[in-house]
Amino acid sequence: MGTGLYFLCPLVSILAAAVSSLALLELKGQTARAISVGNRRFAKAGSVGRTWLSTYEQVEQNSKNETSKWRSFAFSIIPGPILGCFIPGNIATRTIFVAAVAACQSAYYLAMAENTLARGQDAVALKARSAAVCDSYANQGARSSAILPFTSALSSLCAAATAAVVEIPFVESLSHAGASGIFAQAGILVIFPTLGSLFAAAASVSKARCEVDAEAATQAASTLALEYEMDASVVADKQSDPVIRPMRGVVELIRCTAKSSVRNVMKNTKIAKMILKPLIIRLRKMRARLMLRRNQ
Repeated sequence: MGTGLYFLCPLVSILAAAVSSLALLELKGQTARAISVGNRRFAKAGSVGRTWLSTYEQVEQNSKNETSKWRSFAFSIIPGPILGCFIPGNIATRTIFVAAVAACQSAYYLAMAENTLARGQDAVALKARSAAVCDSYANQGARSSAILPFTSALSSLCAAATAAVVEIPFVESLSHAGASGIFAQAGILVIFPTLGSLFAAAASVSKARCEVDAEAATQAASTLALEYEMDASVVADKQSDPVIRPMRGVVELIRCTAKSSVRNVMKNTKIAKMILKPLIIRLRKMRARLMLRRNQ
């Protein structure tokens, strides 16, 4: 009974580690599906082939996923008992070590799951934001295009009014009234074509607005096909990289925290005000002088 009680906690820990590994693989599969939403539909012509898999490749990928599940299950069970066999001591010490190793495995799988989940949540949020921006530009373009039929109707009205005014006998008789009548006739005949040209210009401006909004909506929709699996080292400008990198984000948060802490210490400590701050100012001045000499 005592030996069985010693083996109870390691057994539970090893089973928890095995279940954690399977849960991590399931989470990776679901996250990959969430990340790949819209990649093929909104991909450009040059990158659409990267998101397409043939039937053979799909079957092979599914087979690899199934094999990786069993492999991960086995790898999560084997390390603890094998390492426990090489630990010197009695059975209590060995079972404690095996339980601790299994707990470390579970914690590792939890950290990896949170990393994967953070990337998936960021991908869904980024796609939702892109869809909202695309919808906003599309609605703005719809507003700009709503006035186009009205301007077309006004231009047609001006054309019809011009044809009608030309046939009015009163306008024809103005040409016999001297110079003033000719100017009046010209003014009457020109007013409707001028209005028609103004309406056509307004329609062209509205058309240009629609084109700009359509281009902006296209650019916003292209973010839905962002290659999330691209390595961070491939990205040239890390500041403009829209993809979240959890480890890089944690490092950035630590850096910001350390910088703010140093600033608070420099502001609120007497030693820092009297010694460190003048020293830093001198070092900055020396650096500026060296840079100036190099430039000269």
